[in-house]
Order: sequence, then C-alpha cells, then structure tokens
Amino acid sequence: MDRKVLFEHKRNPLPEIKPELKEYLSSYIGKSEFRSLMSHARSQFFDFMDDFDMDWAQHSMETALRLFGFPGKNIPLNDHTESDVLKRMWIFIDKAFDNVDVDVRSGEMESRASCQRRNKDRKLGSRKSHGHRADLLLKCTIGELGCGEAGKRDQGEFGTKELFEGGLKAPKMMKDMLSALISASPSATDLETICFIIMGPKLTLLRMDRPSRLTCRLSRSKPKYFPDNLVHFSAGMGSLLALVWQAKGIVCRTFASLQTQEIEGAEMSPATSEPLPPCATSPPQRHKKLRLSY
Repeated sequence: MDRKVLFEHKRNPLPEIKPELKEYLSSYIGKSEFRSLMSHARSQFFDFMDDFDMDWAQHSMETALRLFGFPGKNIPLNDHTESDVLKRMWIFIDKAFDNVDVDVRSGEMESRASCQRRNKDRKLGSRKSHGHRADLLLKCTIGELGCGEAGKRDQGEFGTKELFEGGLKAPKMMKDMLSALISASPSATDLETICFIIMGPKLTLLRMDRPSRLTCRLSRSKPKYFPDNLVHFSAGMGSLLALVWQAKGIVCRTFASLQTQEIEGAEMSPATSEPLPPCATSPPQRHKKLRLSY
C-alpha cells in the first residue's frame, strides 16, 4: 500500500487556527525593532476569562520579547540548563493549557502509563519498576494525554539526545499513554497523544493515533525555531504559537472524547483484555565491568 495512503488513513486533521488568532499574530509582521514590537504587544487588551487564547498569545509575545530587552543576557543560550530553557523560552507551552482541565507538570515527572506497562507482569513481593520520566507531562483525571522532552541545545536531527528521546523514549511513552486511555475508555474515538520535542531553540511536535484496532501511527511536524533576533521575531514566534495552539486542540479533542455523557453502571471485563498491545519492554542493559588501575 502507498505510504501516503497509510499516512492519511482515518486521520484526524490538525485543528484550524482561529481566524482572529491568526490575524493577531500576523499583525506583528513588518515590525523588527524592540520598542515598536513591545508597544504593539501592549496596545491591545484581551479578557483573560472571555478571550483566553488571544490573551495567551499577547502575553506570550510580550514575555518572549523581554528576552531581547538586554542583548547578550538571555539570547543566545550559553550555559542554560534544560530547566532554564523550559522556564525562560518555552513557558508559553505550559500557559496554553491554563483554561482547560488538563494539568501540565514539569521536572522529570514519572509517567503512570509507562510505569503500568513496565509492571504488568509484576508479582507480589517483587520490586516495582519505575516508568519513564518526562520533562513535561500533560494529564487529566482519566489518564495522561501527552508529554514533552527537552534538551538544552540543538545538536541536529541525528544528535544522540534527539535520536533517543524523539525516536525511542517519547514514542514508547506516547504509546503507553494511548494504550492506557483506550483501556480506560474503550468506546472513545479520536484518541491521540502528543509530545513536544524541545532541543534548545527547536520545537518539533509528535502525534500518535490509532488508525486500526491493533496498530498505532506516529507522525512528526517540521521543526520550528525560537527566533534568535528581532528581524525574524514576528514570523518565528507567531509560527510557534500557532503550532502550540494546534497541539492544544488535539489534546482538547482527546479529552472531550474521554468524557462520557451517559449513565453507565458496572461492567465486568476479562482481566487480560488489552485493546491495544503495549510497547515491548527493553532488555536490561549489561554494564561493562570497570577495570581498576593499580
């Protein structure tokens, strides 16, 4: 079967960016001086409760501009840690979910779905295995909806950290989360999980959905870059906010699919039922013996 057909099979489209949000972000185009950009960011007021998305975009633009107020202090990144990168550059990802019932947690949070998968054969009396830890974790009462992995610098598409976290660790966590959501709500449709892969100034979005009963599909966006100068600030920052808003739309769509509007009584199911097979557990690493020098 053609690869494009497989890619598009039963695929939910990305959420369309709201016209008013797109118009607001486009209004920055053509401005490249700090004072004019900051003046424009502060020229409009949006109500936090009634027009959250617009308020979030305005606040994100102003917060990002502050990094350019004192040249050399924040941009470019020098000796920043991963925590600094999330806190200073990518804080707008966390803030995007402030108005929905999805919690965003940061700081090497353990994935419950990953922990469940690694302990599915655990017996009473044996030691419990820990799940993968994520730099960002998107969760609700029913389960986990997505995650994020951060690196303090971009070493290229084939850098060791990006290959491991974007090509192995994150996809396994995403499948664990998707499997747990399907088990928790077998009748739900349109379920997806996402992951933000952050490497210094680079952001890539991963999506995982379920086109058929026993398979899942991983896709990734083209990377977007945090602007490193004011000439490219308007287009660069606007593109990042648009991507994060679309990712939020995917999360909200999944969250809505999990919410039942019917009264349901108890339903007994076989203890071994697994609607979507979980990831295979990696074999234990064999550590080389240390050679002692005398």
